[in-house]
Amino acid sequence: MKGFVYFLSSIFYHLTSLFFTFYLLLPTFAYAQTGWGPDVRLTYYIRGTAYLPKIAVSGDTIHVVWYEDINNQYLVMYKRSTDRGETWTPDTILSPVPPGASKMPDIAVSGSVVHVAWTEEVGDSILYTRSTNSGREWDIPKTLSSAGFVVNVSVSGDSVIVY
Repeated sequence: MKGFVYFLSSIFYHLTSLFFTFYLLLPTFAYAQTGWGPDVRLTYYIRGTAYLPKIAVSGDTIHVVWYEDINNQYLVMYKRSTDRGETWTPDTILSPVPPGASKMPDIAVSGSVVHVAWTEEVGDSILYTRSTNSGREWDIPKTLSSAGFVVNVSVSGDSVIVY
């Protein structure tokens, strides 16, 4: 069997006795290899916490979303790798700026089209954005619903389901 398995995890990291944070790790495993490769740290925060990472893969491109709390501002973040996790883009903020309380993102991908939806707690809305060029550029987020909390995204061909 050929292919790659990607495992994304939030790991608790204790920097000082007064500061706690999470960062995202991406160890990879190729069936042709003997085990997991080294952890790849995806977030580097001095002040803040990364929560609930989600991952979607299309070909060699890995897409990751999460939300973070920096000084009580919650942002939906995105980054990608086009070489199976060897290198990564800088973080991209997907949620509106100034932020409300953007949380609980989910992600799905079909070819080069990437779909992300999340909960915006200010107004209890569900927001959605997409990229049609593998995450290089993003549409302006749109409000899909004025009610909702947990968001899931799935895609099949041209059909996108947000629930």
